[in-house]
Amino acid sequence: MKKKWMVGALTFVLASSIMTQPLNKLNYNIVQAQEVQFTGRDRALAIIENITFRDVADNHWAKEAIVRLGAIDIVKGYNEGNRKEYRPGGAVTNQEALAFILRILGLEEEAQKASEEIENEFATNEHVLSIWSKGYLQIAMELELITEEDFENALEPNQGELTEESFRREMPATREQVAQWLVKALNQVNPALIRPLYVQNRIFNYADWENTSSDKVPYVEAVIANNIMVGDNITFRPRAHLTRAEMAMIISNVDDILYDAMNIQRKSGVVDKIEVESQITSQNITRRKIYVRTDEGKIEIITYEERTNNRTLSIDVPVYNQGQVQGLGTLKENDSIEYLVDQGNTILYVLNKGAAATEKVQGVLQPLHNLENGFITIKTSNGNNVTYRLSESMYIGSRIKVGNQFVEKDRAPVGQSVVLDMQNNLIVGLDYDVITSDKEISGIVKSVSPNFGYITITDWYTGKDVIKNFYRNQMTVEKLMHYDNVSQSYINGAFKFNPLSSTIEAIEPGDIVYITLDDAGYISHISARTNYIVKYGKVLFINYNHGNSYNFTVEYEDGQLGYFEVNEPIIVQRGGNIVPSYEINAGDWVKMLVNQAVISPGHMEEKVKEINIDSYKNSITRVFKGQLSNNYNPGQRTLALINSEELSQIGWIDYRQSRNLEFNTRNLEVYYNGQQISFDEALHKYRGPNYTVYVAMEELPGREQICRISIFNNRDTILNKDHVIHTDGGQSFTLFGTVNPINVSPGTIIIRNGRLVEPSNIMSPDYAQVILNGQGRAAVVNITQEPGNDRITVSRGRIKEIEDRNTFTVSSQGMLMDMTWVYSPIERTYTINYETIIMDENGFVPFDQFRGYDENSQIEEVYTIISEGTHAKYVIKNPYSTEGVTGRIYDIGNGSIRINNVNVYNTTNKTWDVLSYQSNYGIINIEENSIILKNNKVITPAELKLGDNIRVLTTENLTTKLLQENSREVIGYIILVE
Repeated sequence: MKKKWMVGALTFVLASSIMTQPLNKLNYNIVQAQEVQFTGRDRALAIIENITFRDVADNHWAKEAIVRLGAIDIVKGYNEGNRKEYRPGGAVTNQEALAFILRILGLEEEAQKASEEIENEFATNEHVLSIWSKGYLQIAMELELITEEDFENALEPNQGELTEESFRREMPATREQVAQWLVKALNQVNPALIRPLYVQNRIFNYADWENTSSDKVPYVEAVIANNIMVGDNITFRPRAHLTRAEMAMIISNVDDILYDAMNIQRKSGVVDKIEVESQITSQNITRRKIYVRTDEGKIEIITYEERTNNRTLSIDVPVYNQGQVQGLGTLKENDSIEYLVDQGNTILYVLNKGAAATEKVQGVLQPLHNLENGFITIKTSNGNNVTYRLSESMYIGSRIKVGNQFVEKDRAPVGQSVVLDMQNNLIVGLDYDVITSDKEISGIVKSVSPNFGYITITDWYTGKDVIKNFYRNQMTVEKLMHYDNVSQSYINGAFKFNPLSSTIEAIEPGDIVYITLDDAGYISHISARTNYIVKYGKVLFINYNHGNSYNFTVEYEDGQLGYFEVNEPIIVQRGGNIVPSYEINAGDWVKMLVNQAVISPGHMEEKVKEINIDSYKNSITRVFKGQLSNNYNPGQRTLALINSEELSQIGWIDYRQSRNLEFNTRNLEVYYNGQQISFDEALHKYRGPNYTVYVAMEELPGREQICRISIFNNRDTILNKDHVIHTDGGQSFTLFGTVNPINVSPGTIIIRNGRLVEPSNIMSPDYAQVILNGQGRAAVVNITQEPGNDRITVSRGRIKEIEDRNTFTVSSQGMLMDMTWVYSPIERTYTINYETIIMDENGFVPFDQFRGYDENSQIEEVYTIISEGTHAKYVIKNPYSTEGVTGRIYDIGNGSIRINNVNVYNTTNKTWDVLSYQSNYGIINIEENSIILKNNKVITPAELKLGDNIRVLTTENLTTKLLQENSREVIGYIILVE
């Protein structure tokens, strides 16, 4: 009677506990963001030690299951005499089996509390190891896994006095009993996970099925159907005992049902990159980030800490790798991993599967209709269109990575044969295929003659002009129009094109085409798309002719000039409204939609299709941050900005206690939290440290003055420079590295390549530096050119012949791809002109002395060639450089630059290794024949900026020099700002 009263009381207490934390909490749904950050576990070292069982060999068939379940606190071992064991061959008892199962449900804490309640109610002299399970048994009864009578028997101090049929907690559990408990428990949490199957099919495959207790048959059927428990080829052995190793494997086989029940997400991917995030020298702590490319194509980040003084890991994760239990520090780039994550974004466990296998897939790239969503389609050799998902590292908005460079999708090799690098059905690389078919040809249209039945194109692969004939009524034509390739925030809907155009008349010079030929060599099909690009520049002068025709010259942002003639009506816009073409004036900044057609090497014809006039003309020199003061001199028209800093590409620099700035109230705009106010109101209300003031300075002849003041009432946050992936046309935009939209207002200081512009000028895929003030509110948006050199080619070639002042030919060449010179034995001819810079080790070589005869002969000499297409802009003789260094510039001196965060290229492993974990800096010396490339131009050392990230090609390994010579200096022969 006393026992029954105790059971009832405990039932009430435990029911109350469970009701405050209902079991259906285990059902959840994780919404995956574009980029998710995870952290390691605080007590990982202890966990790793606790699951490193001495009695489980590295090659034990159940070791991975034991380690995995130990890492997520499902199975536990023994620690007697400071020797940690799992005892894999020992029989799993009833109490152990129930404890394993209830830990899946997250009920370990409740079980421990229940044990305390029982022991407080009834004094006992039992050993602590026999007490631990009673709370689990209590909860098992509440969940109806065992009966009330079973629970009473389990509490008997002397288990040996119970009858053989009684439930004894220390007796070995049978296979059929574990099957019943497992299915019942998971079914109570969520019936959708697993349920008993009352229609039997699979159990009858075993010869001993009749040995299964009748009440347990539906549960055995369920575990067999879900591949949780299986027998040998003949028997299931329902009443046989389970070993602890078998129990671990059974729970591991529960697989996704297990993780759903535990609110754990199982993910998998490939280690894409490992980098040092920060170092705290005083504490010998290094924080690292592991970038994982998931099977879904997303980028996820795992962070952990290493204490270098004793090589212990303060924040880490158990990592299983070929029988060893290790930490995150053992992962390498290209490792294929599976990892478990809890709801708090903590990594619980990692399985290292080894290096990821890469599969090659070849096909013809189809139009990139779904690039922004991460999918591309290729046409395979059997004519089928197959769509694959891109890794996030393969695309940014409307740009796709081809080889080692990102290109706009209207520059992608659509219509060409490409090779995809696939890992886990995910595209991790895309490059041109060198194999072509004699019935397929692709390239750029040079001319088209519908009346005479032929088309001339420049072949992608050979670079030669090819003429193909057609019969109009025996071919099909498809064309993708430009509005599918260009941001809709730029192109106005009034600019009408016929998207269903499918005749030869729709094809125009400059179009990119993919052509299929019939057996006779005539065209049977043409797939085409426009080759339009967006250009931005300043109108230097414009001349209006009769009617709607006019011509004008534009200076682009890189200083080059373009001349255009417009002889047909086109759309002209200003501030979102269509305006007459005569409103275009010299000095206007314009965005143009331009069609490009390459007629011959070095000869490109461009045709303007649409013009958008920028309403702002302000040239911004600097942006400051500080606070307003009462030091205002209306007579001299100066304003003192106190505690001020200047914005640079590396953040706020050059702190000054006060600086005087010139202003003119007639041209001054003042805003508070996005609302325009008067200058007097700003001085009266918003002075002092509670307000952050941003000031944009406008360039004037010989001076600068304030053109905009924007005041906010929060502290600011500087975001990492990144690409705009979405914009709604003026209210908000989203960066690639952020999840939530960033709001802009009329008061936001938006600078586009040095000019103050409207919010509508933020476009995808702009590269922007963003200063937030308040949650999701932009105070400053600084749009600049993305560092890169994708429009130029760096190669080395041996000169075979020179045509004076015109061309030179190399007999072979190596093209720089990342850190590899890709060799090609094919001859290539480059054009040169008086603007081509030629240098050898002694300095400049006059243009007319670069020839192939007399004492100045350059035949058989090897030069580094910087080219755009086939036009050589720089021809430099410098050493063959295969060693590499990367870093960030923190000091620029006379003939040298200093960099930190240094990584050195390992030519053996093809990896980038940290130079030093203590003082990670290097010195790059610049010689006369050094080449510095930034934003597709060769620049001087004076044009480098603090904060520039550079990649340096040199002839010496900096790590070796540091170890052998204690030197941190190398000569940079090719320096690329990235």
